[in-house]
Amino acid sequence: MLAAAARARSPRSLLTCRIGSITTDEAPRKPFDILLFGSDNFSIATLKEVHAAKDVWSSITVITPPDARTGRGLKQIRQAPLKIHATSLSLPILSPTSSELATFTPPTPSTLLLTASYGSLLPSQLLARYAPLHALNAHPSLLPQLRGAAPIQWAIARGLRRTGVSVQGMSVGKFDRGEVLAQVGADVPDGATYHELEAQLGLLSGKLVVSVLRDFEAHKRNAQPQNPTHATHAPKIRPQTAQISFSRQSAIEITRLHCAIAHQQPLLAPLLPTATPTQLLSVTLHSSDPPSALADAPPGSAVLDPSGDAVVIRCGGEQGGAVRIGRLKARGKKEVGARDWWNGYNAKGKGGDLGVLRFGEWEDAEGK
Repeated sequence: MLAAAARARSPRSLLTCRIGSITTDEAPRKPFDILLFGSDNFSIATLKEVHAAKDVWSSITVITPPDARTGRGLKQIRQAPLKIHATSLSLPILSPTSSELATFTPPTPSTLLLTASYGSLLPSQLLARYAPLHALNAHPSLLPQLRGAAPIQWAIARGLRRTGVSVQGMSVGKFDRGEVLAQVGADVPDGATYHELEAQLGLLSGKLVVSVLRDFEAHKRNAQPQNPTHATHAPKIRPQTAQISFSRQSAIEITRLHCAIAHQQPLLAPLLPTATPTQLLSVTLHSSDPPSALADAPPGSAVLDPSGDAVVIRCGGEQGGAVRIGRLKARGKKEVGARDWWNGYNAKGKGGDLGVLRFGEWEDAEGK
């Protein structure tokens, strides 16, 4: 009898999801009224995929951070990238301030809350409005790895070969502790920059969220708690993160850090003898042996490459090596190419020796 009943089912009623090896056979569910919180390009990629999947939603309301004043004199207005994209889709948008978020109430009833790189902890009273696992987060890592504010940056900076995207339930009062409904892995390409990996993971995020929503009940039943013993952390990128120590960091570590955070924090090193903080821009690995002038020089020693297109700096750490800096910016000065910078800080009269300059440690720059 059961076999006959199975044969009698309409093919349209069989919903299959291969993520997490879930197979479902359930009645079609009602499309969601989605309240989507986000801010950046990762959020945009997620919204694009969800918006294109017309079967999973009946309405989408977008919540972004408020506009911010930037630039000299704070005369420019910067909108969150997600707000600009949502406007192009004619979606309703709200941008509560931090104080308003604490007492935020959805303007219209919604059946699903979704966050993707919003950047602020949502208040418990807001999450309490939603049924269990109806408040979700798309996080760009394979949780519990890389919990925190900067998982893409730290995946690159730490040289991970593999990362991914997780869809998790929202946890009250803490980031990235919720049950995981689905995950998908991704290779980290050699030399990937933040924006390149963000685009790759954003596309996966949107597709994964749509997959979860299409087989929602099955994913809820199969949600798994995170194993805290496997957790790693991806803390917020701060100005101190960009402070380079040539004696402790190898060339590959410095290059990876540049790829990871240069879009928000340029690398910094203090130039001796005055310990002047100097931005290191356009950082690449020096693939050949360091120039002969650096053969016996300590880490932090720098020479102008014979081509004139880069300053080459010797590095320490376990792997040593050297980095090439194509553009630099001294504090209070304009960004310039390597040769122009070198001519401005040439060894003669600047404490250098035989055409070698030296970058020090941040203890040398205290008070600078």
